[in-house]
Amino acid sequence: MNLEGKTYYDLMNNKDLQKHFLEQYTLLIQKLRRLGYLEAALAHAEIRKRITSEFELLN
Repeated sequence: MNLEGKTYYDLMNNKDLQKHFLEQYTLLIQKLRRLGYLEAALAHAEIRKRITSEFELLN
């Protein structure tokens, strides 16, 4: 993805970028769970939920 000339607003409204970010965040949460860091996984899941809500508001 060429970021030159893109604004923060452009990036935040890019659905492909949103999908990629949320997929990567989900992988992080799963890895934390597997390693036994349940509290950290739950905290990150809550952050992911908030980010998802913000993306939905933008769209």
